[in-house]
Amino acid sequence: MYNIIKTLDHSIFTSQNGPFISLYQPAHRGAPQSEKDIIQFKNLTKDIERHLEANHDKDAVKSILEPFYTLREDKAFWNRTADGVAVFANPEHCVVFHLNHVVEPFSSIGDNLYLIPLYYSRQLVYSYHVLTLNSDAFALFDCDHESCRKIRFDEDTPTTKEEVVGTPDVERQHTHASYGGGAMYHGHDDAKDDVEKDIKRFFKHVDAFVYDHFSKQDKQPLILYALPEHQTRFRALSQNPFLLEEGVKESDNNVDEDRAYQKAWKIMAPKVDQYIDRLTSEFQAAKARGKASDDITDIVSHIKSGRVETILIEKDRTLPGLIDMEKGTYEPHDETPPIFNDILNQIAINVKDYGGEVIIIEKERMPTDSPLAAIYRF
Repeated sequence: MYNIIKTLDHSIFTSQNGPFISLYQPAHRGAPQSEKDIIQFKNLTKDIERHLEANHDKDAVKSILEPFYTLREDKAFWNRTADGVAVFANPEHCVVFHLNHVVEPFSSIGDNLYLIPLYYSRQLVYSYHVLTLNSDAFALFDCDHESCRKIRFDEDTPTTKEEVVGTPDVERQHTHASYGGGAMYHGHDDAKDDVEKDIKRFFKHVDAFVYDHFSKQDKQPLILYALPEHQTRFRALSQNPFLLEEGVKESDNNVDEDRAYQKAWKIMAPKVDQYIDRLTSEFQAAKARGKASDDITDIVSHIKSGRVETILIEKDRTLPGLIDMEKGTYEPHDETPPIFNDILNQIAINVKDYGGEVIIIEKERMPTDSPLAAIYRF
């Protein structure tokens, strides 16, 4: 059986028991296009099956691919995908990620999981959330530099003020009291105060929910999409340290995924550019002091010591081969998928394992002609 997961906190990513299967493919959000996705998945699975059978007995192949056979028949899954799917498996586990951006179809069998496309789709430099909010309801979007996807909450998750604080107490809003023998009616002003209190309670609920279930674990910037008056109210009570000062100060009425992305990316894009520019400048300055390198041999030799603090890796670049972490060396191979091991992928995995940060960027943003640029801690 397969498990749909959202984080890299799973034992498959630390397992040493291969072979390791990695599969990526684009997907569509619902029928009828999802039928084509199933066909493509079947074809990619057949490629993996054919190459496994050349080196393993049929029972072993059937065992490791059983979750793939189950997945390809699960029409409910394919009708609920995002823009891409990633599947990882070994003899012990099979896990699935929904991806928020389109990926090229790819499948591999290797000594490691091929994780660079997943790292790219999930790296914090591009990731952020958009919270759309008004006095009656909220929604949350998971976004990157290419798109936003509305997050589907569990059915029992309250997303409206009425669900959080209940319906207005009409009788409470029109009570009266006697003062000095005369009657004083509590109506409009009291009702207004009650509405303000309910909005405050609702906004506090939203703030706590978003932080506890998303921001705390994802550590992604949060952009608030709301009218100016709601921006002021929400920010006055928010305890979320990931909430950006800049927000989209517009009504959230009829905001779909495309509009959320178009408005929010205008806020995020300059921040991403500034961050990458700062890193590339740091690399050039550090290299002049002997504390950075774009030489693969030098970088590999320093990973295990934990010296690599940050490494930039060129997107869509591959170097078939294997690295030897004990010796700090690498050996290029003449491999083509699906039998495939990639040196850049193994470097990325090991840098993360030894506490470094991996950032995958487009070729034109790289500060060197090499596909790697590492900044050292010491």
